[in-house]
Amino acid sequence: MVVMTGPASAGPTVDEIAPPLPVIAPTPTDWVPKFPFPYDQTRGSVTDAEITAEREMCQWFNASTTR
Repeated sequence: MVVMTGPASAGPTVDEIAPPLPVIAPTPTDWVPKFPFPYDQTRGSVTDAEITAEREMCQWFNASTTR
């Protein structure tokens, strides 16, 4: 029987695998989506809430790629 003592070798931590996302405070912008053909036909299906969410995601993306 072999008994090993000492620390077990652990894998990478969660922060090493997926580092935390940057903290941002979304601010109002004048960004609007573009609806080129044929997407102009679906323009009426996009809500104001979806456009606001896209604005905020763009700000997070820009913050996360410039750090």
